[in-house]
Amino acid sequence: MHPEGGPDGAIVESPDSRVTLGVVVADLDGAVSRATELGGQVLMPPTDNGWVTRALVADPSGNTLSLIQDRPSPGR
Repeated sequence: MHPEGGPDGAIVESPDSRVTLGVVVADLDGAVSRATELGGQVLMPPTDNGWVTRALVADPSGNTLSLIQDRPSPGR
């Protein structure tokens, strides 16, 4: 997901100022289910954009988190 163990990221233009952290998870569907069990809200269901499969969730306070499906890299 990132070069040589370094951090990965993206800049996306938005009308609002905000920071959304992304977390790579082994089981995307399970992580989304657990987020809703704990009171979170699904803002975007798991979606494959051709580069990664990710979902966007919000905690009960409205903070957003991008959950990204782990994809084994070659040789892993």
